[in-house]
Amino acid sequence: VCSSDLQTYKDIVLDAHLSGAIQQRTLNVLGQKYAVYDSNGDVNEEKTKLLNAQWFKKFLQYAYESKFYGYSLIQFGDLVDDKFTSVDLIPRQYVRPEFHIVIQTQASYTGVDYKDEPYSDWCIGVGDPRDLGLLMKAAPYVIWKKNTVGSWAEHAEIFGSPIRIGKTNVRDEATRKN
Repeated sequence: VCSSDLQTYKDIVLDAHLSGAIQQRTLNVLGQKYAVYDSNGDVNEEKTKLLNAQWFKKFLQYAYESKFYGYSLIQFGDLVDDKFTSVDLIPRQYVRPEFHIVIQTQASYTGVDYKDEPYSDWCIGVGDPRDLGLLMKAAPYVIWKKNTVGSWAEHAEIFGSPIRIGKTNVRDEATRKN
């Protein structure tokens, strides 16, 4: 996704209906309880605790958002007591998934290959590198809606006031002078 597409995505997710739909779907997924089962079908409590940790929920959120935004690169922090200290999304405007590099500026053509060591130990790419996400499909409709609402507001401002009709008795000299 190029930086202009990302700016468009930032603008369209301000739409109340679209953001509500995204949030509802996201909360339905993230609100589920996750568990790890052994071969006997019993819940492995120790491993299930790992899935209910804050780092895993953050990873799930970023991974799920990749359905909307397209390819996402997620970086994990240090591993302490079987838990990651942080989970961060590499800003999408700096990731070139088709070349698997992270660039320093949006205009750069070269960068660090995140599939090479040591980055490959801490970074996970989620989604298809050529996928532009569901927001690409929604963008034209949200932009059209935004323009239509603006045009309708302008129309209502111009023609929305009721017509006022004034009547006067022009034959009465005192009323006319007044």
